[in-house]
Amino acid sequence: MVGNIGVVLAAEGEPRLFHPGDSLAEVPAAIDLMAVPVMGPWAALKETIDWARAVGAPTSFFIHDGLLNDRGRRLFRDRITDLVETDLRPWTQHVLRY
Repeated sequence: MVGNIGVVLAAEGEPRLFHPGDSLAEVPAAIDLMAVPVMGPWAALKETIDWARAVGAPTSFFIHDGLLNDRGRRLFRDRITDLVETDLRPWTQHVLRY
C-alpha cells in the first residue's frame, strides 16, 4: 500500500507550492502558495484551519471541493479567511496570475 504524501514544488526564484495530498499531517516551512483540502471523509474544518495556520502560506486555493455547492464553498471560504491569514483565491487565478 502506498501512503499519502504531500509535495512541495520549488524552483529557484519562484514561489514554493505545497499540495498536501489527502492529509494534513505535513507542515513544511517557507511555503508561498498552499492547496487547502476542504472536503473529504478525513477532513474537518477545525483541523483544516489549524493546519492552514501552521503552514502559514500567504496565498492559498481550495482542492477537494468538488462535493461542495456554491453555498458550501462560501461557508468554507468565509471561515478560513476569517481565521487564517491567507489570500484565498480561486484555482484559475493561481494558474494564470500568481
